[in-house]
Amino acid sequence: MQRTVAAFQRLRWSLLVISVLIMSGLPLMAAAGTNNLVANGRFERPTIHHSLKTIFAPGQIGAWTVSAGSVDLLHGYWQNDSGEQSIDLTGLSAGTIYQDIATAPGTTYRIQFALAGNPDGVPVVKSVRVTFAGVSKVFQFDTTGHTYEDMGWVTRHIDVLATDLTTRLEFESLDDTTGGPAIDSVSATVAAK
Repeated sequence: MQRTVAAFQRLRWSLLVISVLIMSGLPLMAAAGTNNLVANGRFERPTIHHSLKTIFAPGQIGAWTVSAGSVDLLHGYWQNDSGEQSIDLTGLSAGTIYQDIATAPGTTYRIQFALAGNPDGVPVVKSVRVTFAGVSKVFQFDTTGHTYEDMGWVTRHIDVLATDLTTRLEFESLDDTTGGPAIDSVSATVAAK
């Protein structure tokens, strides 16, 4: 009888969590590596019809919020990792973007993204800080020898344990100059065990 009551309480709690996620419009979790929880991870929305649009804080790029400085949304400006658009995290100043995603506490997530750097300006080595669930890691990209036609995109990732139902994913440029780190193809998936 106690097992039945405990099982019923777990089911009731699970249904409550699912109901909250559905009502909030947040995506439901999936099996390891099968479902990207990040909305607009390729920065295709909104579509811009010119090569560059600078977005200042507080601004929006689809589901992303520009929370500090400014970023450049680029369309056909340079070779993207995927799709038609990508982000230079340093617009007219070092920028920060974030997105809050639905997570399951106690689950490890893989945050993966494509990294390059604006070939113009200094420093030559571009730096971005990625933060998820309170864990930060700095990634760097050396633009030496790269051009708009050959950006040299590389895939980077960080695995982090979520502790809440909603977790903030943040990308922050550490280059407050003329052209910073470029990102594209952002995903958050349940990490394989």
